[in-house]
Amino acid sequence: MGSFFQCLVFLLHFSFGSNVSWNRNELQDPWNQPHAGILSIRQNLVPTMKMNYIYQLIVMNVVSLFWNTYLSTVANRSVRYSVINEVLSDCSKNNETWREIIFLETRDTMRSVVFFLLPNDFGKVALPVGFVDYSDSATQKASFPQTKTLRRDSPSAPFLGDQTEQIPRIPKSEEAKIIPPAFTQVKEEKKVVPTQKVQKSIPVVRNGEKDSYVINPQSLLHKVIHYEPFVIPPPIRTRSMKFSPLQDFSEYYKFLKAASNRCDLDICKRPLKYLNQFSSWDCRKFPSLCSDPSAFLIMQEPKYLEGRVDIIENGVVSHNLDCGWPADHTKSENQFDSRLVGHFQGTLVPMVVPEGLSFQHFVDGVLPKLVILVDILRKEPSYTMAMDMRIVKGMPKQLLERMGLLSGTITSWDSLPWKNGQLYADKLIMGCKVPPLHPELWQKAQDLFDLPWKKEGWKQKRHIMLYLSRKQGTSNPGRDVVNENALLKELEQWASEKGFELVVFTASDYKTLDDLFMLLADVDVVLGPHGGAFYNMLFMRRGITVIEFVPDSRMFLSTAQAVHLIIYLQASLLGNNYFNIRAADKGHSNMYINPSLVLEILNSAF
Repeated sequence: MGSFFQCLVFLLHFSFGSNVSWNRNELQDPWNQPHAGILSIRQNLVPTMKMNYIYQLIVMNVVSLFWNTYLSTVANRSVRYSVINEVLSDCSKNNETWREIIFLETRDTMRSVVFFLLPNDFGKVALPVGFVDYSDSATQKASFPQTKTLRRDSPSAPFLGDQTEQIPRIPKSEEAKIIPPAFTQVKEEKKVVPTQKVQKSIPVVRNGEKDSYVINPQSLLHKVIHYEPFVIPPPIRTRSMKFSPLQDFSEYYKFLKAASNRCDLDICKRPLKYLNQFSSWDCRKFPSLCSDPSAFLIMQEPKYLEGRVDIIENGVVSHNLDCGWPADHTKSENQFDSRLVGHFQGTLVPMVVPEGLSFQHFVDGVLPKLVILVDILRKEPSYTMAMDMRIVKGMPKQLLERMGLLSGTITSWDSLPWKNGQLYADKLIMGCKVPPLHPELWQKAQDLFDLPWKKEGWKQKRHIMLYLSRKQGTSNPGRDVVNENALLKELEQWASEKGFELVVFTASDYKTLDDLFMLLADVDVVLGPHGGAFYNMLFMRRGITVIEFVPDSRMFLSTAQAVHLIIYLQASLLGNNYFNIRAADKGHSNMYINPSLVLEILNSAF
């Protein structure tokens, strides 16, 4: 037990006596190439500590929690490592749970830091105990140097957390000395530890050496697209609206507004000047639209203004890729060992959006990425688009075909030839880093669908009021209008007096996109309870009137849930006149809608 607690002394020293910091400018990799993320651990040796038994138990739990947090946040999924199931030192002799060992490759590729994997309530925690030396002068490297660096962003490494048991064991191939770190005034400093067989470091390409398994991806195209900042006005209001405006009750709106306030650009100081940069809102027709510029959302953060496209030969990608705006395309250009990752033969286009083949998430998640990739993909003779296929609907595939993007095939992201959670493709086309919301992207998307109203010579034949009922064809229950029949009766009467045609929308009534798009081209006003059917306004003309019924429920008021804003934001990106009606929740987010308030909105718009 004495040596066991000596290890704990080192763990305390390593965790609390070390300064863990990022150094992205000074450090370089062994091949003199700047490394995007090298973890520098500077050792500050502390005096020997005399600890009683209770204090040792406290230290063990604190250190375990520290390392679990560290590996989940700093190390991420990027340190190359190997796992074997052997007992390597006295620290594990009397504790059967300390049986898995991690070897982290160090900067010079000739040493590996040794970590024990300790199971606990948080998963598996990696605790450092020494390092493996593969050089001939092992005796000269028997302790941690003053500055120690660990390779962080090797693309071939799975996560160091609770997935380690899924990693195949490395065959024993060559003996290496396991050397404990040097402690201050520790008697067992020179104790001989049993040797163990481990795999050597991955071979490195140097000076054109042949027969290497290391592959260096090559960038074929790197393109950054910059978009202009834009403004979004608050929802339009009428005199009879007694409920609080969106900017007063929506926490998520306040979150976006706070970002708008941190801006010194001219668009932030004079938002009215930029109101119709991408739209044609009429302040004379809707005075409330422009009455309070301080309520405008100023979309000027980088995530709304910058996109990126990369084409990479032998590009590497991780199975846990987040194909959203935060995606880092440069990771696909990291050097890797082809023996440790899978290989996809051909051209691969990651399009990993959760439920991306459902209609709603295809429109708001996949489509903006396709807008910046469409010209490239149309020129590709063949490619495979890898997507989340947990939910597959017919509409997204029809839209892809209409965009001319079915020359490639669609496959499941999970079915790709992964190895250790990674693969490389002969040609990798990355278009993940795209703004989620920008009027230019959404309006360009309309140009891709060959919409009737976009064609030269098109004339409107009908004036349709489209009501989006949730009584049929909805996948999620709730948000029904409890007085829908009475409301439709009032709408029918108003429509007949104004020369409109009331249509209650049922998507299944339209068998082809041509039939659906012909109907939507004639829509002047769309209204109904919050739901995915509103996404069809992407195919309608710009400048229509949108009236959304929103239940006054917790889900629609929180910061974590932005669902109550998505229709408002989409309508604004398309330059539509957006109104919302907040109604009391009658249970299951169902609501009673006052017909007179709906008619007041219609009369103000027409």
